[in-house]
Amino acid sequence: MTYVGTNGGHLFRIIDDKTAISKSIQLKNPVLSIRACDDQLLIHTKGNPRHLLYRYSLGGNCLGEWTLQDSNSSTAYGCKLCVIDNQLYMADSFNQRISCYTLNGDAVRHIPCQQLPKGGRISMCQVSRNSLVFTDEHHSKVVKMNFRTGDVEWESSHIREPGGVALYGLDRLIIANRSEALKLWILNINTGEYWTWRIKRFCFLWVGSAVDVVYI
Repeated sequence: MTYVGTNGGHLFRIIDDKTAISKSIQLKNPVLSIRACDDQLLIHTKGNPRHLLYRYSLGGNCLGEWTLQDSNSSTAYGCKLCVIDNQLYMADSFNQRISCYTLNGDAVRHIPCQQLPKGGRISMCQVSRNSLVFTDEHHSKVVKMNFRTGDVEWESSHIREPGGVALYGLDRLIIANRSEALKLWILNINTGEYWTWRIKRFCFLWVGSAVDVVYI
């Protein structure tokens, strides 16, 4: 089952034959990111002035919500989510750091990351037990970093305005970009080397002017 969030705050389910069914969840604000963990959905929405994170069951029941904020920030603009070892990692581009929370919303730690664009559009995914990759649309960069130490493993500037990023197989990343809607970019996870691929079995979700990619 695949879940797709929209700018209107709707959450749709896509069944095996790739047909969208009626929306299962309706939220007040645009959906920015979705992650599944232990038969739950973690949904990051844009708020005014603060962004919110909701916990829902797969059946559509709300299990709780909390505001994305900490002692140094009232908002987490431009965040994307990763759930690693039952902890939530968020790219806080406003403060240029990766923030780690419990699934109940308690702050655990913050990892400085100057490579994050301040307040910019990003997308992020986990690629190994210790590493994640994020895209920087404004500066046309893709960065792999060790989120436990904060060390940068590589940077790539091959893709113009990179958007959604997802793990593809064991050693590759698949990345969409705004400038070339008919291409996908494939990067080697270990080196950042790249090649292009014409769209075949992929669909794109436009959230405002950012692109998220969902492999079906």
